[in-house]
Amino acid sequence: MANAGLEIYLPYNLMLRHEVRYVGDAFLSGDDYNRAEKLQAYTLYNLYLSYKPSFGKVSVTAFFGVENLTDVKYSSFGMVYGTTNVYYPMSGIMFKGGFSFEF
Repeated sequence: MANAGLEIYLPYNLMLRHEVRYVGDAFLSGDDYNRAEKLQAYTLYNLYLSYKPSFGKVSVTAFFGVENLTDVKYSSFGMVYGTTNVYYPMSGIMFKGGFSFEF
């Protein structure tokens, strides 16, 4: 697994952050002899925009993000179940947002 990120500080208390996450091939759970098909490698691209003004001793952060920008179809976990391989698919493009307050 490898992760890389870049934060760009923009005017007006804005910050743009780009992340890249690479996960290589992996053996399935329960594949004691490592003979089953592996989980495929995948690369995810995430992008976030945050706004962080401060008001005296109170600081507020608002953010919006898009994860898995390229809508990669992947599984982060799989297992050998008897003679069958079972995979757990992950979400496609996801949108996130939120607020935080610091006193």
